[in-house]
Amino acid sequence: NTDFWRHVCISIHTTCMGKRIHLSRCVVLLPFAQLMPLARRHWAQIYPSGFVPQFQSTSNWAIQLRPFKLETGDISFEMAQDVLKAAHLLKTANLDVFAGLDATQQDLITTRLVEAAHQLATSAAAVHPQKRLDWAAEVRRDVFGGIVSPTFANESSIAQLALYWASTSSYASDVLFDDAVAKSQTDYLFMLEGLQRDPLARALMLHWDENAAFLQPPNMALPENLAGITLYPAKDAHDEAQLAAACVLRHIEAGRIPVALAATDRALIRRIRAMLATQNVQVRDENGWILSTTRAAAKLMAFLKACAWNASTDSVLDFLKNSDAKIIDTDELAALEKGVRKANRASWTSWVAFIKQESTSANVDSRLRGNDGKGGNDELLAVTLKIETARTGLQSPRILSAWLLALRTALGGSGLLQVLQEDLAGVKVLEVLRIDTNSMQNFQSSDRWSLSEFTAWVNTALESTSYKPPYPDLAQVVILPMSQLLARPFAAAVLAGCDEARFDPSPMLPG
Repeated sequence: NTDFWRHVCISIHTTCMGKRIHLSRCVVLLPFAQLMPLARRHWAQIYPSGFVPQFQSTSNWAIQLRPFKLETGDISFEMAQDVLKAAHLLKTANLDVFAGLDATQQDLITTRLVEAAHQLATSAAAVHPQKRLDWAAEVRRDVFGGIVSPTFANESSIAQLALYWASTSSYASDVLFDDAVAKSQTDYLFMLEGLQRDPLARALMLHWDENAAFLQPPNMALPENLAGITLYPAKDAHDEAQLAAACVLRHIEAGRIPVALAATDRALIRRIRAMLATQNVQVRDENGWILSTTRAAAKLMAFLKACAWNASTDSVLDFLKNSDAKIIDTDELAALEKGVRKANRASWTSWVAFIKQESTSANVDSRLRGNDGKGGNDELLAVTLKIETARTGLQSPRILSAWLLALRTALGGSGLLQVLQEDLAGVKVLEVLRIDTNSMQNFQSSDRWSLSEFTAWVNTALESTSYKPPYPDLAQVVILPMSQLLARPFAAAVLAGCDEARFDPSPMLPG
């Protein structure tokens, strides 16, 4: 790594001196943001005095030049917002191929439209904003110019709509093509290419023309005998995780830290991390995992499921048991479950009707009494009504902003809001849904949703968001995408899951 960065820094310095370019007015584009502090540190070691180039990633550089203001139709890359925009786009497009579809099919197509637009946006953002519509027309002519089979009519319509959306959207990186802004502060552009090609960075290099140069890293070829590389065959997924965890622990015991653990497979890495946690290994997870898989998200989804008009008694009891909500206490919950089981009520609505009838009847059902005479119908009715109070606020259809306000109120009344606020993953859940701020109006939708439709939207938002736990002060292991191993100061690397499924020899390109 030291030789790598020395070569890069000397190349930058030599070029700037030869072209009489002030170091502070040159930008060095790095493939990912984690390299920025590393590059500055190596520059300071090689050139401890004088000016420093601007080491940037494309996203960081764009934010510094001009804060991006999202307009109504722009792709936000947040699923919670973009599914609303996609639904509106589908409605206004009024395409025949989508006529007559039920709600489930419409939700599926909306999600597919967002996914297609997000993929195409990577390519669209790499085109100069003034040339983007011409680019879209060329793509449309080349890809959709022929006759489309009726079998793929839906797919073709989705792709063309996604292309229209991606080509008419603005992006935070558009400022990098604005010469009045970017070139007024920068005279020269360097690019250090990563292990994956970046369409935007390459487009910027072409845009800057003779005032740009690629940085060629030194030849970092492996030795012919591949010394230091060991392969371990695994019998199955569990054995694979155990072997990888053992490799990590062996490196730590030998003092080779930090260890890079490449995130080649999400499920496999979570298994390995769980095994490392039992050994109190300090892990820095730069890859994260899907927010919907956290306990905080599970508690919220259990609450919404328990509030459904046709909720089962099992759903309501599951929420009360596992959510840490303060609706009823432990003794009341135990008595409630005993009563529900003895009454053999599978539906929560039927249980409510049953206990109301029994509590007003002179004939008290002895099956609902405990041996000590406590826990009768009146007590069970009081407990049931407490739960109903928490549920009834989320029953009637309403627009999205009203749903979010009602959800926050219901979470506060149940005590679940405080539970989420005390959990870092819970804070992320509230942030994604805008429940923790006054920005609920950011979600623009005038459609009236049922609880099931709102629950589906919440699930989509949580499924498409990553959660990254806070980093420890001194990490022994760093979990990261394999493409971000480049030029990082790792003492060892463990690549779990080296097979034809995880290491696709022909990966799908963006867009």
